[in-house]
Amino acid sequence: MMYKAEAIFTLESIFNLGKALGTANTVEEILKVSILSLMGKLKVSRVAGFVSSGDKFKLVYSRGTEVDDEIKINFSEIPPKLARLKKSMIKNFTQHKEFSYVLPIRWAQTNVLALIFLGGRNKSFTKSEIDYINFISNFTAISLKNINSILELKRSVFDLTVLNEFTQSILLKRDEGEIFNSFALTLMGHFGVESVSVIKSDRGAIKVFSFPEEQNFSKGFVKKILKQGFGDAKFSGIKTKVFSFAIAQKSSDGERSYVLLLGRKKGAINFKVSEANLLQALFTSFVNAIENLKMISLNYDINLAYNIQRNLLPLELPKDSRVDIYGLTIPSKVVGGDYYDVFKINRDEFIVVIADVCGKGLSASLLMSNLQASLRSILLFTDELETITNLLNKVILLNTSAEQFITFFICKVNLKNLTIEYINAGHNPPVLLSGSRVKFLERGGAVLGVFRSKYKSEKIKIARGDLIFLYTDGVTEAVDRFEKDLGIEKVIEMIHSLKNFSSREIVEGVVKLIKSHTYGVEQTDDVTMVAVKVL
Repeated sequence: MMYKAEAIFTLESIFNLGKALGTANTVEEILKVSILSLMGKLKVSRVAGFVSSGDKFKLVYSRGTEVDDEIKINFSEIPPKLARLKKSMIKNFTQHKEFSYVLPIRWAQTNVLALIFLGGRNKSFTKSEIDYINFISNFTAISLKNINSILELKRSVFDLTVLNEFTQSILLKRDEGEIFNSFALTLMGHFGVESVSVIKSDRGAIKVFSFPEEQNFSKGFVKKILKQGFGDAKFSGIKTKVFSFAIAQKSSDGERSYVLLLGRKKGAINFKVSEANLLQALFTSFVNAIENLKMISLNYDINLAYNIQRNLLPLELPKDSRVDIYGLTIPSKVVGGDYYDVFKINRDEFIVVIADVCGKGLSASLLMSNLQASLRSILLFTDELETITNLLNKVILLNTSAEQFITFFICKVNLKNLTIEYINAGHNPPVLLSGSRVKFLERGGAVLGVFRSKYKSEKIKIARGDLIFLYTDGVTEAVDRFEKDLGIEKVIEMIHSLKNFSSREIVEGVVKLIKSHTYGVEQTDDVTMVAVKVL
């Protein structure tokens, strides 16, 4: 009868724990719930729970004794699981004598999310109690990991909202001062800095923007600050008590330099990595907006507009002996709405994207640049394709009219496991050529910016020698003088005949096919292709 009662009590405890964790909204709430469950089951009178925060652990909850609010721990001192507390463990924890056990809450054995100290109990734990402790540890680790993922996603969405609200606020501004004021107000409101200054150097001519008060910089200070390519608050060789953070950036043609100087942050709190990434993205948007004034001016230089457009596309593709990648875009006008990019996210994985903005010319180019900025910002936080595409759709949906949309395709190539994962958002299905077999990569969802969609990826195996051919509709819809489309069948025949050649030769072969088909006919749509050949 005693065994049965104990089993029922354990099941009840697990059920109650699940209910409590299901309603917890913060890391602190989750850890407190788990601690209270352990106290009730194990009859311990002293507990202390700490949650990981960088290289330190911060106190969340304690009972039965007073403990430090924060402890710094050498992670090598933390045991792999529940263990009796010894003086050799966690040396910086001054309340050793108050506790008998330490329980690490781990994720995947390496990442310590929290620590729970237990004490005030005379007898050792029974086997069933240890089983219960291990269950609580695993359950808590899963809950903490989930809430951290949710909080990170919310933070990413919030940062993207800030970035896109700023981008939209400056999109139609025609004055450098107006753009800077919007930029400064965004930074002061979001990051709590006291002042914002930007130094612009244009072939030796210096211009300073500052808010809320005008700043005067000596020539010596400006020379030193322009020589530094920094992204932190160290200010090597420059003595200043006014600024806490700086970022330097050059224009796309390398002719102009911009330096962002931020005043002290309220509360003297250092910038987090996520904040620094958002600052970089906002500053890039600011620099692009200043640079784009030349392009959208009535007297802008057409060649400069073309160069800016070209610089939105990858100037150099990542290199790896296991893959051969080549991309090409041919706009129908000086600037266009086609886009492709390749990102190496780790040693074995690449992300390849291709997109086609509805429309042509300057308006399509501007929307394409927003897509690029949003995509690169998202990649700072995650490389999960479904998350990337769902967030991009939300951003485009919130910030474009119903008439504007983007067809989009994203693919992650794993060269170690020989797999690809992809999402097709209403784009022309890329072709996977494997031997003599042809597969169209169609799965995903609707175009970006029209519907509130949930995008799903597909993962498939590939083999060495396989070819992935991505293209926009300007390829297959190229018309001859009889207004007949080139069509995908002829393109597949061409790439199949060139499958033993390099990716560049394959793309150039398709270009020749298009030119032959459209001989004597003006190009009416942007043409973009990317060939990915697994070696």
